[in-house]
Amino acid sequence: YDTAYWLSWHIYQSGMALLFGFFIWVFGMIFQFRMFHKNDFGVVFLTFWLFGQAMVGFGFFVSTFLSRAAQAVTSGFVVFLIGFILYFLIVFASMPFGGSYAAPMAYELNITSGNYTKKTNGDPALGPILSALPPTLFIQSIADMGRFTAADTAQGIRFSEADSYCTLEDKCDPDFSIRKCWNCFIALYFLYSLLGVYLDNVLADDMGVRKPYHYFLLPSYWGLSHARVTDTVSVIERSTDEDVLAEEAEAQTRANQPMSAASAIEVRGIRATFQRNKKVFHAVKGPWYSVGKRQLFALLGPNGAGKTTTINMLTGFLPPSGGNALVCGESIAQAGGMARI
Repeated sequence: YDTAYWLSWHIYQSGMALLFGFFIWVFGMIFQFRMFHKNDFGVVFLTFWLFGQAMVGFGFFVSTFLSRAAQAVTSGFVVFLIGFILYFLIVFASMPFGGSYAAPMAYELNITSGNYTKKTNGDPALGPILSALPPTLFIQSIADMGRFTAADTAQGIRFSEADSYCTLEDKCDPDFSIRKCWNCFIALYFLYSLLGVYLDNVLADDMGVRKPYHYFLLPSYWGLSHARVTDTVSVIERSTDEDVLAEEAEAQTRANQPMSAASAIEVRGIRATFQRNKKVFHAVKGPWYSVGKRQLFALLGPNGAGKTTTINMLTGFLPPSGGNALVCGESIAQAGGMARI
């Protein structure tokens, strides 16, 4: 289900980024802006599209740290503010990639030869660090497209020259030409998307559910093997009801054995333990029972008896503190089993 969720959203957002790039070019041509009119269609379209694509991955990466809509609004404002600062830094201060007002920070002018040579101090690292943010590369690409179309005699950037146009003689950092920015956009999209998927699995959600940090290395996660969980009988509070004791005794006879063919669910000593004010509270105290196939099963009990907690554990919203349960033959105590359920 994780694959379907991530894939569907990425396909949808990627399609929107594609349309965004195309219609930006269309409206730019309608209003006859020089940047759109003089530069090749491929240069303008790919810049806007691939930037949008990189922001899709970046957005999913950031979303793994957010749990409420209000946080998303704040994060969006922060990203906008950072982009605004980067715009003035790159366009008006020509930092760190160079531009109309200064040479690239990674290079220095050799007075003897009159050529630019790469610096050996820390300045060359600023460009790669800032380029980890997609807006940085986008602003740099837009600045280049605008700079090479500003003059009335300027011809703009041809698609075939998306790399070669950028030379040190024009105070342009060749390591961050428009074509190289495209490559970076693609790399950032995949990098942030993979990080987003990984963090979405290993960071605890609202219910505390999380996978181990090495979950993708487990054969059970990929369906190559089934996790083995040892069933143990641990009594926290013994029932005094004869029917409950009889059901527990019957269910315990199948401990460490495959699930009965007649059962849809087998609860095997599942427990949910919380700590309140440094006191241990057992919400679910290790019951044993089975739910038959094609049967209507009801959990009855007063408030606080653990009914909702049990359902949350059986459906994967809450990890069990101990014990096990089998749903359609799969263990809920392991991430791979829960994924197959």
